[in-house]
Amino acid sequence: MIDTQRMKEIKENRERLVPIIKSILFLGRQNIALRGHRDDGQLLSKNISSDFSSYTESITNQGNFRELLKFRIDAGDKNLEHHLMSTSKNTTYISYTIQNNLIECIGKEITTFITNEIKEAKYYSIIFDETTDVSVISQMSFSVRYLKSEKVFERFISFVNCHKKIYGDAHDDHDEDQDLENISKIEPKLSGELLGTTVINILHDS
Repeated sequence: MIDTQRMKEIKENRERLVPIIKSILFLGRQNIALRGHRDDGQLLSKNISSDFSSYTESITNQGNFRELLKFRIDAGDKNLEHHLMSTSKNTTYISYTIQNNLIECIGKEITTFITNEIKEAKYYSIIFDETTDVSVISQMSFSVRYLKSEKVFERFISFVNCHKKIYGDAHDDHDEDQDLENISKIEPKLSGELLGTTVINILHDS
């Protein structure tokens, strides 16, 4: 009996996540940022004397992700509406922390999919380029190109913080002036060999 109830709760929680995950996937596919200046608080405010289907809507733009959820509800997604109106603010699964967790999970699934395609393709080329960003940190873009079904695919894998990947987080405990001094010393040491080793390590981790 306990197992049956537990499985029911798991199923319901997964169903609650479906429209939320689909919204994140849609925004990611369209290269649209999820969040705006404010991304907290209740999405829908229920009137005291109303039922779940009646609510007051904020006139403030709450960011693309939250506005997309509101659009889904306006379009008739009763399951999402009931979820957001009936749960406490700590169990809505739409906070920026949950968004980041879901994005990370989706990213891992995409990376796994790409890795499996590369293994099937057998032959591939690695494309990476390193540059220093505005915070004086070396960032590397990492992509892979491969052939599948007589079509060439080029997939972006990730941005890599070269210093952190190579030297670790040892310098994070110092103050900002020390960080800049250390970075200026480390920067010339990012040779092609080190960058190549970084790429190989990333491939091993994948």
